[in-house]
Amino acid sequence: MTSYHMIFKNGYSGSLNKCGGLPTHLPEVWPQIDGTDLSFLFQLYCDEEKLNIPNTLCIQGYQLFEEGDYNSDIVVIQLPPNAKENIQQIGLSCPISPDYAGGDIEFEIVEETNIFEENEKNGIDVFASKLLGWHSENDFEEGNAFLGWLRDESPFVIGANCHCCLLVNAKGEVVTKFL
Repeated sequence: MTSYHMIFKNGYSGSLNKCGGLPTHLPEVWPQIDGTDLSFLFQLYCDEEKLNIPNTLCIQGYQLFEEGDYNSDIVVIQLPPNAKENIQQIGLSCPISPDYAGGDIEFEIVEETNIFEENEKNGIDVFASKLLGWHSENDFEEGNAFLGWLRDESPFVIGANCHCCLLVNAKGEVVTKFL
């Protein structure tokens, strides 16, 4: 099965898929937790190959960043196809990490098998930040389709060595599960 492992580049060259900076398109309402604006973290655009979600332009991740710390789980939202372009460059950018200022997200095509041990034997890191590919069928509720996951490593701060699993439910809504 084909997976798309994320490669986090230093700097931006115009890719829509990116980590850091400001969103290319704006959510209808800026995400908040308890009245506090969240900081923009990443965006991944639907291309019908790596990421295919009905009636969705892209998904974006946001996180609460206060007093030098990440203080929430990553909140993932989906933007409709008619989302407004962020031509005024508004928003709150998340400071990614001291050694990574943000940049394009590129993808490496990796052929994984549906047997974990075979992947491990072949030196394939199935737990890398990726779209599609191997996942344990028992980890998710029935009716949720696996889109990919983000690993707790730079540039993401998830905590407790967990993964932020990206799923789409039967209603076409993106949901997350932390494993």
